[in-house]
Amino acid sequence: MGDTTPRGRDFALRTLVGAADAIASGEISSVELTRAMLERAHRLNASINCFIRIEDELALAEAA
Repeated sequence: MGDTTPRGRDFALRTLVGAADAIASGEISSVELTRAMLERAHRLNASINCFIRIEDELALAEAA
């Protein structure tokens, strides 16, 4: 995963309700938010090893 915009990173740090509101208002798309969350998951997993597997393609397909 890679190219997450600063805007996407900001949304990755919101609460679930805040992220849902942003999607509903059109402030960010579900795909943009999913990409930001996947990027964060990959970045953090490198140091804390909290995921067995991260399903990027499935997550993005579900977000579309």
